[in-house]
Amino acid sequence: MTDSVKIDISRLCDSSRPAVIAALDAREEGDSIIASGTPAQVRHALEQVLQEGYVVAESTDNPAVLAVLKEGDIEQLGLYLCGYCGMIFHNDVERNVHQRAHYFGFG
Repeated sequence: MTDSVKIDISRLCDSSRPAVIAALDAREEGDSIIASGTPAQVRHALEQVLQEGYVVAESTDNPAVLAVLKEGDIEQLGLYLCGYCGMIFHNDVERNVHQRAHYFGFG
């Protein structure tokens, strides 16, 4: 039985998609691709072909699901950090309200 790995490439630039698909000998399914191999093999192959500025993230729920993310952009995961104290919020509105408290000297 052949292992397969699902890779979310929705945050990958359009010009890089064909190179990634060809390097992994994968098939495209919307904003994901399906590649053959173990998660470790696919992750290694992805890291070799990705442009600088992208990283490979593994799902905490399923090791056979990977995602290509822009390096350093945590908001793409739905996490918003306060620029003053590092507190995490679920959306931009919550973060902005919190940051106003810093601006007015309440923390």
